[in-house]
Amino acid sequence: MPKGKVTELRLIASTGRKCPLGCIYCFASEKDYTPPLVLPTANSYQILDEVGRYDLVQPACDTELFLDESQAFDILEGLARLHKDISFATKLNLSDDTIRRLGRLATTLSKSGNLLSITVSICCTASSSIIEPHVPPPATRIDLVRRLSEANIHSIVGIRPLLSFVPFREIEEIVNQTHRWCRGYTCGPYYFQKGD
Repeated sequence: MPKGKVTELRLIASTGRKCPLGCIYCFASEKDYTPPLVLPTANSYQILDEVGRYDLVQPACDTELFLDESQAFDILEGLARLHKDISFATKLNLSDDTIRRLGRLATTLSKSGNLLSITVSICCTASSSIIEPHVPPPATRIDLVRRLSEANIHSIVGIRPLLSFVPFREIEEIVNQTHRWCRGYTCGPYYFQKGD
């Protein structure tokens, strides 16, 4: 958040898609999962009613926003026009063109006193190929943190979910390799699919 700004109302929303990445801790791929409010794209008038009273919007809280880049930018640009702080997390490797476009969006938001914050999720290093089989490797995501920082985009590292079987040295490795590029860290709980 910009210095001195306190966000009181936060909207956690979904794209309404199931996540295809197959992470072992995923709750959004369960067949009985019901997503929270599904955020429409920017060309829908409903966005005004659904986000009007919120200061901070977190689209795609349960899947990857950039699985559909066109929809992602429709949502983000629509929220920017409404002067909302925007925060989302990703495990994907965003292209240089995407980062440049996000940088322009961050600049637009900052001119109205708002913020774009991107959390890069990295929950482990050596065990990633087992825990997150269809996600870019940790080194790629660590590099994404650097690239976002170099584009002057507020970036955070999400060490989440915290998994009890991931050795602490892997968490230390993430911090050691990202601390100079990110604004901070978030940590959180984990979810397993039923039967795991």
